[in-house]
Amino acid sequence: MPSPISGRIAASFLLLIYFSGHAFAGTISFNFESLSLNTLKLLGDAHLVNTSIMLTRELAVPNSGAGAILYKTPIRFKRTGTNIPASFTTFFSFSISNLNPDSIGGGLAFLISPEDETIGNFFHLMV
Repeated sequence: MPSPISGRIAASFLLLIYFSGHAFAGTISFNFESLSLNTLKLLGDAHLVNTSIMLTRELAVPNSGAGAILYKTPIRFKRTGTNIPASFTTFFSFSISNLNPDSIGGGLAFLISPEDETIGNFFHLMV
């Protein structure tokens, strides 16, 4: 039986991008036609299945799970040589499948964090 919290979450690609002082400068773009663990860091229950990232495992009720994905390489969000924030655009697609109609379902968040290990507490919520 699926998890009552989030059912089955299938993500084609999801990026949780973070920045640091030792980051890239200039224009950066991504196109994840295929997924690779060389560029992504999977946390919690997140795992690869064919061309998708599953954020949770199919667990029997009353168990639940949570997963997250980080892009491994820091990205600078300030223009080179200035303190002016750079703009960015992102697009990703996802599917949330609730395999148990009686459960409450799940959710999804896009997060930009200054450090790869500071993405929140239980269920990766920021407090």
